[in-house]
Amino acid sequence: MYSEKNIFKMIFPLNCLFLGDAPARAIQVKISDTIIVDNCTTKYEDITVSDVKSLILSKKGVSYSPDNLNLWKVDRDSVIKNIELLNPFSTENDIKEKLGGELMQPLLYLNEYFIEDSFKDKKSKSAIHIIVQHLTTTTGKCLPIFYLSNKEIAVTKYR
Repeated sequence: MYSEKNIFKMIFPLNCLFLGDAPARAIQVKISDTIIVDNCTTKYEDITVSDVKSLILSKKGVSYSPDNLNLWKVDRDSVIKNIELLNPFSTENDIKEKLGGELMQPLLYLNEYFIEDSFKDKKSKSAIHIIVQHLTTTTGKCLPIFYLSNKEIAVTKYR
């Protein structure tokens, strides 16, 4: 018995950097003529930004939901000039203003943001294309603390 291997032609690489990470920690997601997301094959022209989120999470080896990510298409030259100014607490305005960022909409097709011709030269292929912003959510774990802070508490000294 042998396992069937899928071999697809790469169209272009997308270099992705999580907000606050050093550029050396960037990951590359290969966009090919066909990709596999959620056990389904998808042709290049049908790849959505949401599919790219899933590819990034898979490549990074993390299991949180794709809706906890914002993807920002960034300007190559602005990234080279300003990447060190960003940190995990950077705001959306920082990404827009310092990196020429454009928030990518999950239901739009990837080819509305990137086309194969954009990746002809080596500088374009090696640049950061996407800043990944991990959105943190409130879990409610701090609610009991606020509840207790509104109660009168008797302090007893223990020896």
